[in-house]
Amino acid sequence: MGVLLTRWVHRTRTAPETTALSTERDLLRARVADLEERTSTGHALTSTVTPVTVSLQRVEAQVAALERDRVAQYARSASS
Repeated sequence: MGVLLTRWVHRTRTAPETTALSTERDLLRARVADLEERTSTGHALTSTVTPVTVSLQRVEAQVAALERDRVAQYARSASS
């Protein structure tokens, strides 16, 4: 009888802990899945945006060259 009582007391004391641990496990599993999805989305976005970034950098360099040439031409015309 003592063994049965001990098992029952042990189960009643650990049942809330088991439930809490199961809940925590499920929450962590959901969080990991969410983080994996965000990482995947981030990589897809990066691969999509990278060519646009490269193109914008080329355009920026061309605009800087045009601006430099414009300033030089204006300086030559002002001194004439």
